[in-house]
Formats: sequence, C-alpha cells, structure tokens
Amino acid sequence: NTFSLTEEYSALLLDPKHSKHSMIGYFQMGPALVNRIANMEECFETGMGLSYDGVGTEDITKGIERAHFNITHSVICDYLLGNKHISNGKLIEKLSQENLVVADVGCGTASALIEMARRFPKSVFHGFELSREAIEVANRNIALSRLKNVQVYDVTKTGMPPSAYDFVFCYDVVHDCSHPKLLLKQVKDAVKPGAPFVIVDIECYDDMAKNISHPSAAIRYGISLGACLQSGCSEPGGLGLGTMGLHPSKLFSLLKESGFSTYEMFQIPQLKGQNCYVTTRM
Repeated sequence: NTFSLTEEYSALLLDPKHSKHSMIGYFQMGPALVNRIANMEECFETGMGLSYDGVGTEDITKGIERAHFNITHSVICDYLLGNKHISNGKLIEKLSQENLVVADVGCGTASALIEMARRFPKSVFHGFELSREAIEVANRNIALSRLKNVQVYDVTKTGMPPSAYDFVFCYDVVHDCSHPKLLLKQVKDAVKPGAPFVIVDIECYDDMAKNISHPSAAIRYGISLGACLQSGCSEPGGLGLGTMGLHPSKLFSLLKESGFSTYEMFQIPQLKGQNCYVTTRM
C-alpha cells in the first residue's frame, strides 16, 4: 500500500509556489473544461460561447492563476520588462524612479499587477478586468498584499482614461476577446503617445498544418474548446480566435486597424511557446 513518484513527476504535482514545473493549475481546470466543452454543440449552432463567468468559473479562475504563477511572479518582472525591445531596455529604471502610471488590461486575479506594484512602489498600477469572479479574487489578493499603489477596475463600469498611461501590459488576453479590435482601440486611446504597449500571447501560425503539428497542439486546442474559443464567441458577432488564432500577421492587422503606427514581435526563452509584441501610438 505504498506509492511513490519520481522527482520529475512530483514536481508537476507540487504547489506552483514550490515548483516552477507545477501543472496543478491545469489539473484544477480540467473538470471544468470538460463540462464547458459540453456546450460546444450549442456554440457552433448559435455562434455563442461561454464567458469566463460561465460553467466552472471558480476552478477556471483559480486554475489560471496557479497555472501562470511562475510567469506572473517571476518571469514578467525578472526577464520581460527589462528587455531591450521595450523602451530601449530602460523600463525597469523608469518604473523604479519616475512615478509611472501602468495599466494591466485583462489582469485576471491581479497576480502580475500585484508583483509589479510590490517591486516598483513609486509607480501606480491599474488593472482592468471583465470577469466578475476574477475581479472578486483580485480585490481579495490586493487586500492581502496591503499595497496602496494598485487597484482593479471593472471594465464594464469604468473605462480607461484617455492618454493616461506610461506603460500598458496585456498578458495572454487578446486571443480570448470577442472583439479584440475594440480592446486595442481602447488601449490606443489610453496609452500616452510614444509609450509602450506590450502584448504577450500564444505562439501560433497562419498555417493550420504548423499549428496542428505543434508539440502542444492537443492541450492548446483542448483548452481552447473549453475556454478561449468559447470566450471569443461569448458576445454577439465575436471573432472567436481561440488559443491558436492570434498569429502575428493577424495581430499586426488588428493593431494597424486600431490606430497603432509601429509594432514588432520578439521572443524570450523564459516565455517558451509565447510571442511578445511591443507597439506604440504616435
């Protein structure tokens, strides 16, 4: 009656606070995703999918938070923000010294937002979120952090103020949006001229054969059927991009149509399987 796991398998089952290889967040999301996939027949018939406040909301919200723990608590601040493609590598210096106003669009449970606010106490951080469940968890997380330079807003009630932000960040969100062009236009109006807007999203291609042959294709399309694709169809006329639908040329087209003038893509090894984009408005 004794069971054991190898060190490698154990790492997958540990809390993400103790293992950067933890998959526990995906395991938590699993049953909820299966239940949500049952809605796919109706989704294809009507064109309407479930939002992130649909079936299995609590497990989806907390599962996403745990699945991205290492990225939100380490990779973003340690490796992404200081990248040479963003403000010529001087963003961290500015965040530390210049009282910047920062927006995290689609901030979820505010994990990355809180980490940035903790590391850069001289700057102010605003999160904007659509999911009621995520906003509720985010406000609890902010209260527990006791930080005074971070706040989350319900984007259905409070819009982003015009030309207010020195830096806007959007992690793993745009492909989930029913109307991504509307989101990008709102950001364009909110970010200051010349200030960076950074998007991190799933690495994919405009070639279906390449997407299907990707080593993570099965899990990506599976998650998409239960979450991303459904979210992208959760409002009338939704674009329904899904997990593998926001390839670089698609995003560049959306950025151009939304009024951004310059944009480029780059990758960092710590965000394997993701593309990073930086753009500005004139």
